[in-house]
Amino acid sequence: MKIKNTFNNLLTKIIYPTSLYFTVILLILYIGGAALDHGNTNMIPTLSTVCLVLAFSFILNIANLILTVKKLHISLRVAIHYVLTAVSFFVLFINSSDYEPSSGFTIVLMLSYTAVYALICIIIAAVRSAKKRKKTESSEYKSIYDKRI
Repeated sequence: MKIKNTFNNLLTKIIYPTSLYFTVILLILYIGGAALDHGNTNMIPTLSTVCLVLAFSFILNIANLILTVKKLHISLRVAIHYVLTAVSFFVLFINSSDYEPSSGFTIVLMLSYTAVYALICIIIAAVRSAKKRKKTESSEYKSIYDKRI
């Protein structure tokens, strides 16, 4: 029974989300590769790129699990999440590519990554804030004091 619970936790917390991230990222890469394919440039992801995306998806999922730890302040959780994903992006995609990691292109890529990350954080924070505000407004007021005077 304990092994089944452990396997279910592993499946629902690690494997399923990693598979979802992997599928979405790979789909975006394939669509972008097909749209940007000019002649023989061959922008479609190769097997090595697919393996890198799988590793990045796994690290992204682990970083997302850190976001659920309520014992840490939200700003610390977001900072840890950003550092984990940015370092994995740098190590997996920039260091393993044909570009020189110490070039100016690396700075542009990391700034682009940071801008996309900030945009996604802003969108998620706005949605959560609106959801929380709606929940607060729709809750019924219940007096905690006795109505007798």
